[in-house]
Amino acid sequence: MTPVHLVRSALVLAIAAVTLLSADAAAAIDGARNGPVSSAALWAARGERIGFSVRAGDSDGKLSGIEWYLDGRFLGAQYVADVGGTGAAALFWRGINFPELGVYTVEGVPFDRSGHFGEPVRWQISVRERPRLLYVDHTETRLDDPAGIAALRAQVVAAGANQVALYRLHTILPEAGRTARLRELIRQLHANGVARVFAVVGGLADVARVGGYLAASASPGDRFDGVLSEFEFWNPDMPFADYLGLLSAMRDLASQHTLLVATYLGWFDAREAAAITARVDLVLLHAYRSTPAIAYDYLVERLELLAGASDHPVEVWPIFSAECDFMGGWLGGQASSGADPLETAEQTLLGDFRGDLRTMRNGIRMAGFAWFTAARLADALAGGCR
Repeated sequence: MTPVHLVRSALVLAIAAVTLLSADAAAAIDGARNGPVSSAALWAARGERIGFSVRAGDSDGKLSGIEWYLDGRFLGAQYVADVGGTGAAALFWRGINFPELGVYTVEGVPFDRSGHFGEPVRWQISVRERPRLLYVDHTETRLDDPAGIAALRAQVVAAGANQVALYRLHTILPEAGRTARLRELIRQLHANGVARVFAVVGGLADVARVGGYLAASASPGDRFDGVLSEFEFWNPDMPFADYLGLLSAMRDLASQHTLLVATYLGWFDAREAAAITARVDLVLLHAYRSTPAIAYDYLVERLELLAGASDHPVEVWPIFSAECDFMGGWLGGQASSGADPLETAEQTLLGDFRGDLRTMRNGIRMAGFAWFTAARLADALAGGCR
């Protein structure tokens, strides 16, 4: 063999050795989803911020950091020192905002001190329209008037509401005529794009009535999709034990009919928050202020309690009130200027939430909003609070 051939052979062997060493180094690096754990069927609401975390390790003890990507676009890197990890293991996390509808791929790629990369840890996120719930008051009188039903349907569409909560069921469900019209209303709401219709319940008797209604439902279109409690246990004459009994009955009903369990909350302590989050899927949180700019400060202490009450993120929908004593005047002023007041209010609060950099934020999913109530909202937007 000539000297040239010997040099070439040595070079090939050296390249092969380096390739094997690089492959071994990359194989030593591993990562796994820490949260959200599943890679399938993940979703976010438009405007929501989702926290992603990767638990990474390196059997060679040379772990250096992680690179984050959104649809292949580099977002930034984190290093072991940033998160209090070691060369052997670290937990990395990053919050990502999703302002637009679509399907997105999030990746975290761990690497070592020599620049070797492990396999990407990957999520696929479907971003849907943000839930917007409209509380419907005077439901029984609306059902008694065809014009009232038509006006409600039109208001739901105009407000961009894709969730509806119906009050006054205790005056509707005992009457066959009103119950039949309720079924038709729920069918129409679903047909008009309302994803969920909630039954508002205030006691065990209400839960039983809703159970009877669901048992008699002939088609999915006229069924309730969730139950929502209206029981203000923070008031002296409303025992917390009775409230928990109501939530348990709601959960039993939900398990029979595949319903979402939601609760309206005003004020609570850490012990109560832990008991509540263990029993519900969704918290609608009182945020009654005169403008959205001051709503987050009003909410933040209670958000912290909810975030610390569960080992998984708690889904929270703040409730704005269109009453004249609260946001009614602001809504009327915004509407007269040509703005979209509901979207402006929601985006204002979402922006304040995203701007809070404390880690407690990772325990909350602010995925939707609620508006109290249909009649008051219509009046406020028409300038009735001036």
